Amino acid sequence: IIAPSSTQPGKFRLNESALNSVLGHSACANKKVSLVGSCEQTDDFNAFRAFYTACECGCRAGCLASPSTNISMMGVLSRFCVGDFLRKFTVVIISVAGAFRKGKSFLLNFFLEYLYNLHKSQQSDSSLEWLTDDCQLHGFHWRAGVKRDTVGIWLWGEPIMIESVTGEMFAVLLMDTQGTFDNNSTYQQCMTVFALSTIVSSVQIYNVVDNIQEDALQHLSLFVEYEQPEEIKAVRELLREYFEDIQCYLLPHPGYKVAERQSFRGHVKDLRPLFREELKKMVPNLLGPHNLKPKIVNGKTVTCRKMIQYFKEYAASFDGETLPQPQSILNANAKLICIEAAHEAKVNYCRGMDRSTYGTRMMSEKKLLEAHIKHGITALNIYDKCPKIGSKEVRSLLLEKLQEDINAELERYKRLNEAKRVTGCASAMLACGDSVFLGIGLGSAASGAIAGAVLTLQAGVVSLGIVAIPISLTTLFFIWAYVVIISVAGAFRKGKSFLLNFFLEYLYNLHKSQQSDSSLEWLTDDCQLHGFHWRAGVKRDTVGIWLWGEPIMIESVTGEMFAVLLMDTQGTFDNNSTYQQCMTVFALSTIVSSVQIYNVVDNIQEDALQHLSLFVEYGRMAMEQPHNFGKPFQQLVFCVRDFKNQEEYEFGENGGTDFLDNILQTNPEQPEEIKAVRELLREYFEDIQCYLLPHPGYKVAERQSFRGHVKDLRPLFREELKKMVPNLLGPHNLKPKIVNGKTVTCRKMIQYFKEYAASFDGETLPQPQSILNANAKLICIEAAHEAKVNYCRGMDRSTYGTRMMSEKKLLEAHIKHGITALNIYDKCPKIGSKEVRSLLLEKLQEDINAELERYKRLNEAKRVTGCASAMLACGDSVFLGIGLGSAASGAIAGAVLTLQAGVVSLGIVAIPISLTTLFFIWAYVWTKPCFEKITNKNK
Repeated sequence: IIAPSSTQPGKFRLNESALNSVLGHSACANKKVSLVGSCEQTDDFNAFRAFYTACECGCRAGCLASPSTNISMMGVLSRFCVGDFLRKFTVVIISVAGAFRKGKSFLLNFFLEYLYNLHKSQQSDSSLEWLTDDCQLHGFHWRAGVKRDTVGIWLWGEPIMIESVTGEMFAVLLMDTQGTFDNNSTYQQCMTVFALSTIVSSVQIYNVVDNIQEDALQHLSLFVEYEQPEEIKAVRELLREYFEDIQCYLLPHPGYKVAERQSFRGHVKDLRPLFREELKKMVPNLLGPHNLKPKIVNGKTVTCRKMIQYFKEYAASFDGETLPQPQSILNANAKLICIEAAHEAKVNYCRGMDRSTYGTRMMSEKKLLEAHIKHGITALNIYDKCPKIGSKEVRSLLLEKLQEDINAELERYKRLNEAKRVTGCASAMLACGDSVFLGIGLGSAASGAIAGAVLTLQAGVVSLGIVAIPISLTTLFFIWAYVVIISVAGAFRKGKSFLLNFFLEYLYNLHKSQQSDSSLEWLTDDCQLHGFHWRAGVKRDTVGIWLWGEPIMIESVTGEMFAVLLMDTQGTFDNNSTYQQCMTVFALSTIVSSVQIYNVVDNIQEDALQHLSLFVEYGRMAMEQPHNFGKPFQQLVFCVRDFKNQEEYEFGENGGTDFLDNILQTNPEQPEEIKAVRELLREYFEDIQCYLLPHPGYKVAERQSFRGHVKDLRPLFREELKKMVPNLLGPHNLKPKIVNGKTVTCRKMIQYFKEYAASFDGETLPQPQSILNANAKLICIEAAHEAKVNYCRGMDRSTYGTRMMSEKKLLEAHIKHGITALNIYDKCPKIGSKEVRSLLLEKLQEDINAELERYKRLNEAKRVTGCASAMLACGDSVFLGIGLGSAASGAIAGAVLTLQAGVVSLGIVAIPISLTTLFFIWAYVWTKPCFEKITNKNK
């Protein structure tokens, strides 16, 4: 029903014929496409029940039938179609959404199996039996592999009629969705599919694997929008605010036959018994007659007929220009950093131009342009010094916007300069050297492309135990040895510490074999793992960054001795840490390590690459010295745990290389957002590798009684480890740490640790934003900028001219345009926490009030005291000149006060000059043409 557009890349289209097939015209369809055929209308519900039961088996079997079989079946089914019959029933829509290749379509087929058997038992008034040994799953298309299978949004081709416990009939629809972060889709496409399926469904099932990570909650919050740290607390409050009910089900692994074999064909007998039993509990709890929840919109239960219209309306809202474009985590942070730098640059430009144009006299155009060039270059230099993260396209677009804003400000200063030009008699007085104080002009009336984009930059939220480092690095025996640092980083509770203990086991056995000149034996049956602390469970175990307490001395193939250090890191997105804390740990470990192992589970998703790119960008910024000796980082290794597709990519290094090449490949058709991430990783790392590891076994993964005995490992996992670890840590593959082209010793590494940690502990690095807050800030900043520009344009029109306004009229204009500006800001999409919007609203109000003060100074600069104001007010009137000229000195003083009181409220520029001089100047100008005329006549 929602499919990629063939004419607009990156957009989706609504398939109305398929939607009508399911909800409007067809009571029964044999797969997830619209049926073609005439529809006979009937209101006989008993006839419909009989048809539904009779065609049940054929309908489901049709999913695997050949095209010719499908066509002939449609002819038979069309005789039983009930047209508008279904439209009057209340609809229940069950949707499953989440990351790609995580079994969403597979899970939906269990729902189908249950619902069809429940319908059958209700019709025959018999007991419900389902998921028996002879059952084979059919329905939504699914397959093993690493490439995406479902694209867009799909509805099962027929509503399944279920009678609730109240006796009401519900039309139950199942919805399958395109997986998020599938290495082909942009962030906006992922948001569109997830958000639209959430809107139209009555139950949205968020399918996650192994744990509920903080980044999963952040993405969910952003999708449904469209400390503890405050950033974490806000996410939880938002979810509770937006959903009436939130539940959670925990399912075990489905079994190796299901997860790792492409030969699996849906036979229930191949399922792991524990998985099967848990499914038989979960599905009735979700879809049983007592738990079905109809779709409700605006407090009213929705029928199938009405749902068609809602589908169209919701799809249209995503297809238009009304919703802001969501940004990926990397682009969002890059934009915020550039926006802040552009704001600072523009403010600097306006302040410089204010100083240059200060005064009452009009500047020559040449001097004005010289000032513009001087301060413009300074502004561009400020922008150029901002941290360069993300794609060059983001920085270039905001640089162009800054240049446009600076040029727009120049036009403002030109108009201000032109406003200092005074014509008529006043210009003659200026020529005589009388000063006119026009004050400070508009200047930076609309300062900056971004209104209110002043971010508080606070780094160093992670306190690192630097004091513990000299204990392991400064032992005299090791102090001059070259150091090799192996780090493992990634999401929390994914087995990083567990993996490091295999590294320890190998290195100690390798060291022992080199010392005794014997063959290497390791990972034997009697071995028990020790070393880094690890445990089963869902709560985080490692906090901060840990080094193994002593370097392990390994002799390389060249005969050189290396001090090998193993580094364990706090897992990212652990439901307790902010995004900045996650970034600090990951980036710092990447900087100091010679090999960074990125530990991921099941697949390399696009969001994992986005986070990785942002982390290494911050790591590069933290490295103070410029890198003139190649790339900033040495080796990145993707370790994909619990990989399920051995038949497509073999376990180990060879399959990992092919898999990684497929993930990181770029082509001209890719969206820039996806292509930029891959180019950045290749630009920053000298070498990128990948290893695929199988599941370690149920005894290891699901039992807290596991104590590290190697004999309890799954044999396949054990064999792949014995290949991977020597390829990484063997004497022929060890890579010492290199900084600026020089190999680093343990002694020197101590200093580097301190320097790098200090750079994260200071305020030189911008604060990274979570995906939700970054998008929320970008939207609010854009709205605040639009509001401020609108206010300044309105005030420019109201105050244009050389005459002074009364204070009352100026305030009236301020209130009028200020309210308009606040209304513009209030209409921006409200996503994220209220605190973000409130802070930027306060900043907008401060900016508007600051602009008012500028307009007051500009208006006050138009004030001129003395009788010249009266002259200007009357337009050089002869009668005013005669009246003033014939007035006595005492009368003049009173007249000046009276006139001044009158003209100040009109905002007329006044010039201090003696009345007598003014009269003679007027008399000369008026009488000179008369004398010339008389003289010419006489001649």
